[in-house]
Amino acid sequence: MYIIKDGFRKRRLRFSFDMLAWFLVCETNGVEIGELDKVEENKLFDDFLFCAARSYLMQRGKRVRFTREQLLGWVDKMTRGDARRLEKEIMQSRVMGQKTLEEYAEEGKKKR
Repeated sequence: MYIIKDGFRKRRLRFSFDMLAWFLVCETNGVEIGELDKVEENKLFDDFLFCAARSYLMQRGKRVRFTREQLLGWVDKMTRGDARRLEKEIMQSRVMGQKTLEEYAEEGKKKR
């Protein structure tokens, strides 16, 4: 996946939307996995993106060489195609090895 870094250069970023990413989100916000609903939705999403990038790098023994703010800036400049691919990956990620985020979203819609 490519994310635009600035007007001329591109940076390839990869994400692991896995349980390690979720645990890093919990650690970042000082909550347990069952308390994620206490975190403001936009912050949770931003943290999940950053933690998914961290998870990918950590599993490969690499350092994170960018800040959360830098990553979010690059994401803001993504092409529509990259944004759609990223959204699809996120929605297919599993929470606690159980249901995907897409399945949880569908359940939430049915409850309303």
